[in-house]
Amino acid sequence: MPLTRIKLMASWRPGRLVRNTAHAGTWSILRAALQAVTLVLLARVFGADGYGALSGTMALYITVAQFVGFGTGISLLRHLSREGQVHTKLRATQHVYLLSGLGFFLAAWLFSLWLFGSHLSPFALANLAFAELVAAPALLPLVYRYQASEQLSISGALLTVAPIARCIAILAAMLFPMRGMDAFAAFYLAILVVAVSLAIWLLWPRAEAPQESQSTSTQIREGLPFAVSGATAVANGELDKAMMLRFAGDMVTGQYAAASRVMQATLLPVYSLVIAVAPRLFRNNKGRGVGASSTNLFAVAFAYSISAAISVWMLAPYLPWLLGDAFSPSVKTLRLLTAVIVTGSARQIMVMLLTTSDLQGTRNRIEFSSILLTLGIMLALIPRYSSVGAVIALVVSDLFILVLGFKALMKHHNHVDKRGFS
Repeated sequence: MPLTRIKLMASWRPGRLVRNTAHAGTWSILRAALQAVTLVLLARVFGADGYGALSGTMALYITVAQFVGFGTGISLLRHLSREGQVHTKLRATQHVYLLSGLGFFLAAWLFSLWLFGSHLSPFALANLAFAELVAAPALLPLVYRYQASEQLSISGALLTVAPIARCIAILAAMLFPMRGMDAFAAFYLAILVVAVSLAIWLLWPRAEAPQESQSTSTQIREGLPFAVSGATAVANGELDKAMMLRFAGDMVTGQYAAASRVMQATLLPVYSLVIAVAPRLFRNNKGRGVGASSTNLFAVAFAYSISAAISVWMLAPYLPWLLGDAFSPSVKTLRLLTAVIVTGSARQIMVMLLTTSDLQGTRNRIEFSSILLTLGIMLALIPRYSSVGAVIALVVSDLFILVLGFKALMKHHNHVDKRGFS
């Protein structure tokens, strides 16, 4: 090998995108580790039935939480990525998150009393609902603000606050076993509120001069187009557990949810790639078609997801060793869910490309249709085939989005070519 080539290779330094992906990936690995620890502890403390009740309830709250903010977080990300003013937009976004979070908390808590009141106490439901719908979302404006400026070490740390709070809460609840789920819910909310308040106080940017105000209604109008996609994306990953709890019971839901959480943890590296590249695509894809970068993103996601799926398939039999013998049926479910690792990774890339190509309306229509399709399949298959029906619904939903998303991107790309932009 020529000496000059060796020197060139030795002088290489990772670019900003590589560093950002590494930062996001590191925090994603930490979140995955925290989720794994929390899963093991919850399963050991509450058993399959208790964990099933908790997972089904949290799935409902996490899904509803995607409507908190009415999409203003993504609107803030796009605004700041395109060098917009920071302080006014950030403050208005925070107001929308807090006000909408309180409204959704009341509605979701009352609904969960009717839906899951026989599984958890009103006290536990109220604490869990407030944590997921008011406290945790309060950090998201800061997450999007630092993501827009490609400071992913900070945004990644903020996204880790809630998993840390859950892990500490279950450890604290283990010291008060007589109160069970009530103790866990109360500790979780208290720890999360303190952590979120401290993070906002430390990281909120201070304006150097008075800034013009922006009305809440204006902020909501700008964010609403992004609200549907966030909700449908999470609904695709969470509603299956709520429906399993409704139709299959605590025990089966706990076994399914444990396998699902392991599967979802493997998708975090792809999510890291998405949040690292999104600000650049917002800038570069404005008014243009999607270029060769999309092919590279899909190739990376596919290569990773195949290796992850194979690893999960081989390691699945060890799951009952970690969680207990009651979770033995989770092995079969986890192996079925390896298909979702592949389709779900590609789905994340697809929907991100649609949004950053200014095709948010198209993404909304596609994802809303996919949720209706998924719910229909789950209603038909879960009562009869249990977890197998849920897995089928998830795979079909991902494939549906990939096919329609690809058609939309190609149509947009060809249209831009004819206009002479690329």
